[in-house]
Amino acid sequence: MMRGMSIKTMARKWIVTCLERGIAWTHLDLDRLANKRLGILQYQTPQISGEEHFLTKVFPELLASMNGRPLVLDGGANEGDFASLVLDAVPDCEVHCFEPNPPTLARLVERLGHDGRVRLNGVAVGETPATAEIFDYAERDGSQHASLYADVLTTQHRAVAVTGTRVPIVRLDDYIEEHKLREISLLKLDLEGHELAALRGTQSAIRRGGVAAVHFEFNEMNVISRTFLRDFYAALPDFSFYRLRQDGMIPLGVYSAKHEVFQYQNIVALRADLNRDVVGRHCVKVLW
Repeated sequence: MMRGMSIKTMARKWIVTCLERGIAWTHLDLDRLANKRLGILQYQTPQISGEEHFLTKVFPELLASMNGRPLVLDGGANEGDFASLVLDAVPDCEVHCFEPNPPTLARLVERLGHDGRVRLNGVAVGETPATAEIFDYAERDGSQHASLYADVLTTQHRAVAVTGTRVPIVRLDDYIEEHKLREISLLKLDLEGHELAALRGTQSAIRRGGVAAVHFEFNEMNVISRTFLRDFYAALPDFSFYRLRQDGMIPLGVYSAKHEVFQYQNIVALRADLNRDVVGRHCVKVLW
C-alpha cells in the first residue's frame, strides 16, 4: 500500500512539474508575442526593429509635405548603418552624421566619407558645448555600446574594464545656426542614454518648428541617465509619439506612465502639422 501511494505521489509530482514547465513556456511565448506586437525588444535587424519600414515607407511619403531638399541629422551615427538606409530610401537626401568615438569614426569615414551627400562630424551632441569622456570596452574600443556614461558599459553590459577618450560636445542649435541649415526633416538620436540632453540642445530649432520628426531609442540606458519618456514629451510639446513596429507605427497618444518601459524600442515623434493621412495609413492597432 505504501509503495502504491509512493508511486501515486511521484506520478502527481511528475504531472505537476510538466504542467508548471508547460505554463512557463506558454508565458514565455506569450511574452515574445506581446513584445513583437508592441514593438518592444525588436532589435535584431532594421526590418524587425521597424526602422526599415519607417525609412522606406513612412518617411518618403511625409517628405511630400515638407519644404526643400530632405535633411537628416544623425546623432550617434556609429558606422553609418542608419545613414545608409536613409540614403538608399531617399537618394536626394543630405545627411549630417555625428560620431565622436575615434575608432568608430574612422570606419564611418571609410564607408561614407566619399559620399557628397554626407557631412561627417567627429563630435558628440548634447545640451551645452563642452568636452567629456566617451567610454567603451577596454578590450574592444569602437563598439556600438560606446557612451558618455561609464555605467552603460559597467552596469548594463557588465564590462570588466572600460577606456575613456576625451571628445568635444556640440549643441545642435549652434550647429544648425553655424551651417545655416533649413528645416530638419528628421533628427535621429541613438546616444546610449544621452538622447534627452541632445534634444535639450536643439530646443530653439524645435520651438520654431524647424524639426519635422525625431527618431530616438528608448531603453535600459535611460535608467542609467535617469530619463523618462515623460521628459521626451516635455521636450517635444507639439509632437505626436509613435512606437515603431515591423509593419508600421503604434500611436502612443497622450503621455501615460504605462509607456515607461525601459526595454529596447524605437520611438518616432512627428510634428503635429505633418500629413495626418500619411501617418494614419501607417498606424497599426494592438489588442493589448
